[in-house]
Amino acid sequence: MRKGLLAEGILFSASRYVLLGLSAVRNLVVAKVLGPEEYGYWIILSLVLMYGDQLHLGLRHAGDKEIPFLRGRREDTRALQVADTIYGGVIALASIGVFVAGAVSLSGLIQAPQLSIGLAVVSLILFSDQVNRFFLMVLRTDKEFILSSQVESFFELIRTLAVCGLVVAFELWGALGAFLLASVATSAFFVCRYWGRFRPMIDSTLAKQLAVVGFPLFLGGLLYILMISLDRVAASWMLSKKDLGLYGLAALLIQLPISGSQAITAVLYPRFSEAFGETGEAESLYPLYAQAISVTSYLAPLLVVGIYFTSEFLIAALLPEFTGATTIIGLLSNGMYFLVAVPLPLYALMALGRRREYVTTQSASVLVAAALYVVAAATGRGPSAIAIAASLSYGIFLILLHVRTSLVFGLRRADTGRALAKTLVPGLYSIVAVFAVSLALPGSTGFSLADQLGLMVAKCLAFLLLYSPFLVILNRREQLVTRLKRAFRHEQ
Repeated sequence: MRKGLLAEGILFSASRYVLLGLSAVRNLVVAKVLGPEEYGYWIILSLVLMYGDQLHLGLRHAGDKEIPFLRGRREDTRALQVADTIYGGVIALASIGVFVAGAVSLSGLIQAPQLSIGLAVVSLILFSDQVNRFFLMVLRTDKEFILSSQVESFFELIRTLAVCGLVVAFELWGALGAFLLASVATSAFFVCRYWGRFRPMIDSTLAKQLAVVGFPLFLGGLLYILMISLDRVAASWMLSKKDLGLYGLAALLIQLPISGSQAITAVLYPRFSEAFGETGEAESLYPLYAQAISVTSYLAPLLVVGIYFTSEFLIAALLPEFTGATTIIGLLSNGMYFLVAVPLPLYALMALGRRREYVTTQSASVLVAAALYVVAAATGRGPSAIAIAASLSYGIFLILLHVRTSLVFGLRRADTGRALAKTLVPGLYSIVAVFAVSLALPGSTGFSLADQLGLMVAKCLAFLLLYSPFLVILNRREQLVTRLKRAFRHEQ
């Protein structure tokens, strides 16, 4: 493992959890103020923000791949031209997005004012966010992960404070206004900081070349977003606004661990691309990939279970009107052990330029997930059926990706099977362990706040005790404690 990579990855990942903690606080406050039904509208607008982030149509993905690759080949001037073209393209595409969203908002096609007016505000947030995402891409390609986390943490704190203050005063409109203010403030910071270094330009020839690289990655990114949010899309059609609010809160809380693996992958991805640019051999990346997915699959249950039991406590203590979300969180957690590991094989395929494998595997996974949601709708069991379908789809997603990536790395079938088993076993064991803990330590709505807190701590400790053999195995296999000590000594 390269110098400082482990420390950098953990520090960057830890910063992501600071951001996630702030996001969780925001969502809990918004849910408390709005209530389940109005929170359902917030979930729909959040989905628009999530899908709207793909307005760049792959330009940012092309930058993540091509800029480190060109620097690996010592073509710095070309790398800067790529960045300027991406900057100009992102601004142009975001402007088109604002125009289209504004037209839809004013057309009268959407009857609910929460959605029609909300869409107009969201389009402005999306424009500003596209600028912010470009500069965050710049920080990633510069390997400025710590600075990136510091900037994001600061402005995420501003966003959280603004949302918590304005949502109390102005409800849904206050929350949307706070998002817009924070996004614009972030854009102003980045533009001032990088003034003169980047100049947005439209180079049609270079843009076409970037499209060849970026569009398959964009398609893959869109498919990934579909995989992690298709359950909420299905819920928005199948459920009442109240049930959608319950499901949406559950999904947002239990998906918090994903950001940790995405953060580690963000640290690894430029190194994947740079190393591939130097050697041109896929096999040279496998040791780093194998270590990363091993560590992620073994540590993921700690994050997922911790968030599950903490969410139980927070909902019981702060959001009794959202009590129905607790069961949904438990069902979704069964698939989250596997979804957390998904970004690693995805980004490995991206770095290797294996567009066909990247897109076809995700497409197959989305089709399977869609079929499962259709079955869930047919059962008529509401949020629980959707949550079960989501968990099954996440497990299938990881299996398909892991197998395809292992074959790309040149592993034999037997080795691929063993590698897959090592990745799946911690999650499968955790499902059984959590079930046992929940049976041994059942909760009650009649418990006091102190009792609920004590129960949460007891459940976490019980799971940690049951799971400890896996942590011992991980440390022996990867020498994790030794690597951490060396990595942080190097950073100091």
